[in-house]
Amino acid sequence: MADKEIKYLSDDIHIQDLISQLLNHIDSYLYNTERKKEAFAYIISMWYLASEGRLKDAYTQLSADNIYADLCHSDSVLYFKSLRDRYLFFNVEITGRLLDEEKNIAYVMCRLHEKAGKEYYQNLCECLLHNEQISRYFSTHSQFDMNDGIVLLQFILNWMKPNDKIFNPSLGFFDLPSYIPEDCTFIGGSSDEFRFHLSKLLWAHSPGTHLIYPEDFPEIENYKFLIWSDVVSSKSQNGILSSMAIKAGIRSHYRKVFTSLLDRMDNHGKAACVISNGFWYYNVYKNAKEHLIESGCIDKIIFLQGNRSILLIDKEREWNSKIKLVDVHDIQVYLEDLQNCISDSSRNYLLDIEKLKEDDYRLDLADVLRIKHRPIAKKGMRLVQLKDILTYHPLDYSTSMLVCPQWSKYNPLKNPYIVHANEKGEDLLVINLSNKNEYKPCLFRITENQQPHYNLGETFDINKDMIDSHYLVNELQKDYFVKQIFPLNLFNYYDSPEDAINMFLSLYILVPDNETSVERQKILYEEEKRERIRKEILSYGYDPDLLAQSRASFLPEGSWLKGHTYQIKSGLSSGGFGKTYRAVWHLQNNKKTIKTQVAIKEFFLNNIQKRDENTLDVLTPLDHAKEISKGIHSFMDEANRIKEFTDSPHIINVYDAFDEHNTCYYVMEYIEGCTLEEYVEQTETRTLKEEEALKIISQVASALDIMHRNHMNHLDVKPSNIMIDEDNDNRAVLIDFGSAHLFREDKTNETSLLLVRSRGFTPPEIQGLRDFSPTVDIYSLGATLYYILVGDAPTATSDLQNEACPDDISDTTWNTIGKAIRLNPLERPQSISEFMELLNI
Repeated sequence: MADKEIKYLSDDIHIQDLISQLLNHIDSYLYNTERKKEAFAYIISMWYLASEGRLKDAYTQLSADNIYADLCHSDSVLYFKSLRDRYLFFNVEITGRLLDEEKNIAYVMCRLHEKAGKEYYQNLCECLLHNEQISRYFSTHSQFDMNDGIVLLQFILNWMKPNDKIFNPSLGFFDLPSYIPEDCTFIGGSSDEFRFHLSKLLWAHSPGTHLIYPEDFPEIENYKFLIWSDVVSSKSQNGILSSMAIKAGIRSHYRKVFTSLLDRMDNHGKAACVISNGFWYYNVYKNAKEHLIESGCIDKIIFLQGNRSILLIDKEREWNSKIKLVDVHDIQVYLEDLQNCISDSSRNYLLDIEKLKEDDYRLDLADVLRIKHRPIAKKGMRLVQLKDILTYHPLDYSTSMLVCPQWSKYNPLKNPYIVHANEKGEDLLVINLSNKNEYKPCLFRITENQQPHYNLGETFDINKDMIDSHYLVNELQKDYFVKQIFPLNLFNYYDSPEDAINMFLSLYILVPDNETSVERQKILYEEEKRERIRKEILSYGYDPDLLAQSRASFLPEGSWLKGHTYQIKSGLSSGGFGKTYRAVWHLQNNKKTIKTQVAIKEFFLNNIQKRDENTLDVLTPLDHAKEISKGIHSFMDEANRIKEFTDSPHIINVYDAFDEHNTCYYVMEYIEGCTLEEYVEQTETRTLKEEEALKIISQVASALDIMHRNHMNHLDVKPSNIMIDEDNDNRAVLIDFGSAHLFREDKTNETSLLLVRSRGFTPPEIQGLRDFSPTVDIYSLGATLYYILVGDAPTATSDLQNEACPDDISDTTWNTIGKAIRLNPLERPQSISEFMELLNI
């Protein structure tokens, strides 16, 4: 388990240790069985027993069938016990190992219950469900995966009954729904037995008296709050209603919720439903939609990604002749984004109820968005509706001349205007209009009297006098047209193929605006071909005109930066995120040139960016542009952080920062020497004498003290980040501020922490660090002192109180190191001055 997760569970070091032990035993348990999910669910049932204080007594009886029938969720426990006997212990060779680990798991769980109690159940369940060490055993389609369902649930709960409680967004929709209103009825659990029993266990200690129901709807007399979801129904696939569901089961579900259950809602009640967008389109739901819309209770409808929408119903809502619809289909589901979109006028649409009646209660935002995505004709081009250049070609399967679909995709690099003799014939457009993943416009060339045999899409005749068929297919694959045909999601909802065909023919494409359009299309084809080739090459980080053979990486010796200010002498090092050079700074002072040796750091991502050998510009592949932009921002932040402490002789000096060659640089003092790690390695004993070690540590401590006075943590103090300046009496200089973080007292202008873990030098609480804390750097400083005196980094469990002090180290220094690297931050020195006082420096 990550330190971050352990920290969130408890500040108690002993509990954290028990959780680590538990994770290791669970890891071994899962490793030794093929049925990972069943094994994990059985562990959850054991933890439920432990949380009831019954595991210690019940463990010896786990093989019995009459295990504590009085337990609220004993049926779930028994269910997973049966899976355990059936699937986990079928192999005699591994049963012994599994039983041993099971006993260990039971023992640690009982210890955790003694330490933390029943209320700890949900927190640990959450941690187990989403722990990286455990989750690797489950497939990407497992129900244990994180998803955005919990964000929707949080949004719904805030709307239903606003509160200040924090709801953890890392949970799954059915896992741990904390803070649901006590009188809320929840419908829509899975009919899948495995998931249903797991849900019951996970909800066992959830506050409130809400109910869980599978797909069979219960008889409810009245209620105040209702949450329902059809998206997880076993009769739907990926949120898209199947034809079977349209004709049968799901239709009755909608009727029950939006007629029967809606009428039984309390006059002050609220309901929220996560449903498929198909409900708003298909005619089979007309009666349910009519009853729902005419009730006047719809507060708002929110269209989401993935063919889903949230319907919010409020019985206290005053009647309005319009329905508010919020378009969120093109953003990722985040709570803040959902709330912002509610107040964003550009995403809000008011639909007139009288108009909906005329349309048989079909609510269609797609038509509005299609108009929005219609392109504007530029000079030399004009908009043409597809019905003017295409004619629907109904297939006649009674003909004897059926031809198998040997159709071809549009090839942007093949000249479509050269037609060979064996390619002659009539072009038909073949296209699938139902699903964006299957939408692949193709040409199907047939000879006279042939009839295509193709049932995976629709076919259209092309008016060749107005448009070239290849040009047409090219336009149909462009982004502006795809947004018209699929403006809302990946799926088009239509009651009949005719509706989809009429929609398609009503859309617009761009064509050349002259009488000889085909001739002009030839010119456009050549231009597009050149542009496509160039973009293809650029996407790999190469400029075809400049870098055909280039393997340039470092700036060449003698090259200049910032005019004639800095001249490169040699490359010093190359890491994953940058290159460092030795250079000469030509400083003009009173018409004299003062030359100073400096080091220059360049932002350059190896294996991603390339250098143009002629211009020396750094080239970035298009698909890494966003990543590079963030990296440059962090790189310049590092330079600015160091510049704040130019007066300290023990913090690396930064003199300048600038942009050039499509990247950025900063100039710092050049130190003739090596890192502290290298310095120690060069000694005969690979350690330093205490007097020299304390001199170096006191200099680093003075640098940290200045940073701490300014509310900044370095967060990565270690021997490799300390330079020894051999030209200046072995002056110690703190470098590498890539992880440093400035904590502002008003919490403004904070950036996210770039957390780095260095084995032996990073304190365990760093993953949960949210506020400024000198003790984080003090731990690393103590670990560094230990390293240069002992020759190795301390382990995470090092307790120097129980270790004998080496003969060549004083008790004072040894005890100070021991306090500095305590696991509990409160037991360490709380400031640099306190640390130095303990060392008697």
